[in-house]
Amino acid sequence: MVFKSVWRVAVVVALSSMGLQALKLGESKAYKKGDAMYWAYYGASGGYDTSTNPETDCKQALKYFKQAVQEKDFAAYEGLGRLYESGCGKVVKKDIPKAIEHYKKAGAVGWGAGYASLGRMYYEGSGVPKSQKKAQYYLGLCRKSAHPVKANPNVTPEGVDGCKAAIFDLNVGGD
Repeated sequence: MVFKSVWRVAVVVALSSMGLQALKLGESKAYKKGDAMYWAYYGASGGYDTSTNPETDCKQALKYFKQAVQEKDFAAYEGLGRLYESGCGKVVKKDIPKAIEHYKKAGAVGWGAGYASLGRMYYEGSGVPKSQKKAQYYLGLCRKSAHPVKANPNVTPEGVDGCKAAIFDLNVGGD
């Protein structure tokens, strides 16, 4: 009987430590590198920045986001969702169902940006039917997340939380 109790405690401690690792969302070097490469691609492909090679940026973003997931930084699921939602050069083909799957995974582990991205898709009708109801649903989930989207004081209107600003595109001007 004592052995079973000790075993249960060991299992709970092991599961808790795994859970604590997963709570370091968005903090791994791989996630940060993947995010930087995604935004470099976004800037270059939009004509904002020509100092990088968009194809190389896509490859690097995909590599680092996948590495971050392996390192249990599950915020990278949201990054993968971004790659699949928009497509990324010749490296990642646009795949809305895959984007939704990754956004849901990110949200399910507490990364609010995953739910915010889903809400924005439904609000804009980006690859999915427009739905104010679904946008509001994902707004609620984003706000309840362990790591909701933070408002950027430079661009988010006063009194608007980061989840709402991200979903309904309420950020204005600024950096």
